[in-house]
Amino acid sequence: MIYTASSSRVRAIVPSDQRWLEMLDAVMRRMGIPVRDCILGDDRLVVTVHGQGGLPFSLVLEPSKRGQPAFREIGPFALSYHGKQQLDQPDMKVLLLFEKIVRRLGDRIPRKLKGFAALVHDIKDDPELVLRKLFPFVTVERSAGPLGDSVEVLVRTTSRCNQACPFCSAPTHSQPAEDIVLACARQAAELLPGATFSLTGGEPTLKDSFQAEVREALAQPGLREVQVQTNALAFGTRIDPRNLEPADRLSFFVSLHATDPATYDACTGTTGMLQHARAGIDELLQAGHRVTLNTVACSLNVDHLETMAGAIPAGTGGRPVEWHLSALICPHDNPAAEGVLVRYSRLVPAVLRATEVATERGIRTSSLLSSTHAAVPPCVLPQTHEVDRRWLLDENREVELPPDRMKAEGCRGCPENKRCPGVPAAYGRRYGLDELKPLVRGSGE
Repeated sequence: MIYTASSSRVRAIVPSDQRWLEMLDAVMRRMGIPVRDCILGDDRLVVTVHGQGGLPFSLVLEPSKRGQPAFREIGPFALSYHGKQQLDQPDMKVLLLFEKIVRRLGDRIPRKLKGFAALVHDIKDDPELVLRKLFPFVTVERSAGPLGDSVEVLVRTTSRCNQACPFCSAPTHSQPAEDIVLACARQAAELLPGATFSLTGGEPTLKDSFQAEVREALAQPGLREVQVQTNALAFGTRIDPRNLEPADRLSFFVSLHATDPATYDACTGTTGMLQHARAGIDELLQAGHRVTLNTVACSLNVDHLETMAGAIPAGTGGRPVEWHLSALICPHDNPAAEGVLVRYSRLVPAVLRATEVATERGIRTSSLLSSTHAAVPPCVLPQTHEVDRRWLLDENREVELPPDRMKAEGCRGCPENKRCPGVPAAYGRRYGLDELKPLVRGSGE
């Protein structure tokens, strides 16, 4: 059972076994701590407060570990603060008061900070931020396309996976319980109506509650689409996709990085699984589901893409397959991804040849610009892709360059600079940035 509150002052998601968080929140507010939100997730408690000068900072309570830097040790916990380099006197009083409250409550705070729960008081924030606060295992991606802006809520229902792709970009989170994921679907429909709700991981089919999570998301009319991101192995071995009724709002985004067994094994870190993945894709198609095949192009499969284009299934009946190709993201927490990078000057021609073959077979393919941070910079594409570039990038949205991305100095003069996500920092370190050339406004038009 989950306690849910939604009003003009607070939004809360608190399971019955986490009601201690409500008690802690009430005590802090009664003692004068200016609480913005209390978030329990990934084995730690984060309390964000209104700091001196209007700048918020966070009080972090987590299990103490040897060698872990902390402001204080409180029994089994380490207390620290984030968001400010140094606290002034009023903020330090808040930190010391929080320490005092934690000590007084003692065993009323669980020694192991497991599970997820949240109370968000500052709900004047934008709905996307509120959703991410309520559910720390969620990320939200926005993109622009020919039919307008779209919003995708990525829900990492588990970090477990039955494959070990060397280029995996999935962050690690604690596994949310079924009732938390169901609550997430309801809150996403309310806070971000019209969004796509994507169950991902890890491998979401590994959870016993997978089918219940899909059905609950589909039951929310506020969600435009429910997508399952999967490697399809489960549908070829143990889950009958006919248990999920085909619907225009339900789709499957299936990772298939090769159709050659040896290449597939190299891309997935497995042995002999391709037959099960192909069987799973066939089962999904025979059951009448919408399927998009997702291929991450890298050094392991770049020379195989054209052959792959002639071997992937084209779909069945009124459900044609779509093929989505993307470049590597190279997240900072997966250094192995850098080892399978391939230069864009080699990658782009290989992808274009493959998409030509797929198109001749009636398979719709996506542009290399359509994957937000898994896209390539528009300047590395031929000028014939100028039309795609205009409608795939939002003229009014500026992409913030995160620390793990890079751009060349000349990018400042490019008309796409505000929207282009640049290249992964690992790519820049390995190959340099000479391939990045500022586009000339009006070229190709």
